[in-house]
Amino acid sequence: MKQGMNKGLMLLLSALLLVAGWGQRPDRADAAVPTNAFQKQNGSYYYYVREGSTTFASLTANVQSGYYSARGVNNLMTYCPYKASSEWRGVPAVDFYNVNSNTGTLTDFANMVTAAHNAGITVTMYIGLLFVHTTNPDWVQAQNDKKNGVNSSLANTFRWSTTNTGSVPPNGGWAWSSLANSYYATSWGMPALDYAKQQGRDYAKNVLKFWMDKGVDGFEFDAPGDFWGMSAADEKDILITLPQTYTTNSKLLNAEGTAGAYTNQTWSDSFGFTHILINGDNDTESFATRVMKGTSTVNDLENQFAAYLDPRRAKGQGVLAWSLYDTALTGDQRALDAAVMAGSGAFYSTDIQQVYNLLSTADRTKYDNVFKALQASPAEAPNASRKRLSTGSDSKYYAVIRTSADGTKSVLNIYNFKNASATITVNLTDSGITVPQTPVNLATGGSGTAISSSSYSVTLPAYGYLFLEVQTSPPVPWTTVDDNASGWTYGGGWAYYAEPAGYLSTAHGNDGVGGYGQYTFTGTKVEGYGWKGPDGGQIEVFVDGVSKGTFSQKNGTDIFGQTLFSISGLSAGSHTVKIQQKNATGTGWTMIDYIKFQ
Repeated sequence: MKQGMNKGLMLLLSALLLVAGWGQRPDRADAAVPTNAFQKQNGSYYYYVREGSTTFASLTANVQSGYYSARGVNNLMTYCPYKASSEWRGVPAVDFYNVNSNTGTLTDFANMVTAAHNAGITVTMYIGLLFVHTTNPDWVQAQNDKKNGVNSSLANTFRWSTTNTGSVPPNGGWAWSSLANSYYATSWGMPALDYAKQQGRDYAKNVLKFWMDKGVDGFEFDAPGDFWGMSAADEKDILITLPQTYTTNSKLLNAEGTAGAYTNQTWSDSFGFTHILINGDNDTESFATRVMKGTSTVNDLENQFAAYLDPRRAKGQGVLAWSLYDTALTGDQRALDAAVMAGSGAFYSTDIQQVYNLLSTADRTKYDNVFKALQASPAEAPNASRKRLSTGSDSKYYAVIRTSADGTKSVLNIYNFKNASATITVNLTDSGITVPQTPVNLATGGSGTAISSSSYSVTLPAYGYLFLEVQTSPPVPWTTVDDNASGWTYGGGWAYYAEPAGYLSTAHGNDGVGGYGQYTFTGTKVEGYGWKGPDGGQIEVFVDGVSKGTFSQKNGTDIFGQTLFSISGLSAGSHTVKIQQKNATGTGWTMIDYIKFQ
């Protein structure tokens, strides 16, 4: 019997066994894995399983020994765990339904997932669905069927032509098959799956189902922008809807490369990917290391988080960052990068083979200590809020207070981006931090420097950081009002428009002078948030008819989630805020995304 038929028969028998109750598909989250795990846990080890004699059994042993939990690791990422050739560190599938012999067996993989879930650890994988390897038995069978005129599903999974001309997608082309006696479409030089046909789409779905049946909790998709013939609706159906509905465990879903970068957030969100790449498709630099190098400032770092991290967290989405491949980084710099990015809410991964294993024992300890500390408090989870605190004018000092999603825990994070010891003074005014108190150092479990006033100073070593659990007064709650909520009044040309990067994917604005929006609220403080960009204009803000100043929406690049204005010291009671375009018609765009008041 042909290989393709064997696979189909095996899948059918598996389904029958499940119906009969003889098997169990892991379609539920294990008890130890929390709901919305990727919002509540951080720390991911990324295994390129073809390299370094990595076996699934060895990963299972690490799970069961507590190796990962002791290091604050809550996710195991496997790079293309299926049987693959060596190109691109192991992407082209020789067999999607098997594993490389040097990594173990499918049973070993399933056992590893079960052990991980029992320990509260999720398992995700990188997967290449653009093409298959030329030795893949499905491809061999498809060529035979094409040659023999058999209109099989496998033959229709690929694209054929009598000529080597015609349109091709990015990194696509045509090649000749002497076995099929036909030209076939390629992607990156490999036989390309044809997503213009149902058979191609079903093929990808079956592969994803196979690995989800093994318990996988998410996928990073290789270059999804390069799929042959894939419509937007089909891409969403295969890459998003299927994983989120086929099994019920929490899913991490993101696009690899520039497609998944923060600069392409609108595209990612249009499909429903859960995470974007907060540093872009950059393997050697992050927004944190740029501050260390002096090529940007902590203000640039804060703007990036305010534009892409905070709004996504508010919508239950996330961002990804990873250990960098810049070999010039010191152990202290690596630890600080992880402390800043993960400590601000980015889900952070570490390449074991090409980064972690190359570090000295001392540098591994520094690196691990970051995630051990982050794991010690829910206020350091990806879904915890963050608020920047003033550290003066120095461009290499940075501090934020983070508060757990349930509001019960708070942590003060302080960072020194200088290559020298520094005493950093943090202004705790309006932070909610109780004075006096002695905070707890999450890294050591011991006491931190006592807080005796709202001006709090600590001394940090070069590229140092502190995570201090602090007691806070019950905060006065903020109320957030989207621009499209009831109660707003708009006029002068300001109108609704869809804005995928917005708080709730909407905005109101225009470029006409006098355009405005106003809202009546009860409180003593109000803040406005929205977009800034190269063609940003000016707004004037009024409270109860009194001007509170003019504010610019101009910025060098398009960026969302920016504080447009902040007005405090209002008398208790009801007030009306009016946001009005100040500049002449056609000279700048102004808008509002949402306001907050307390």
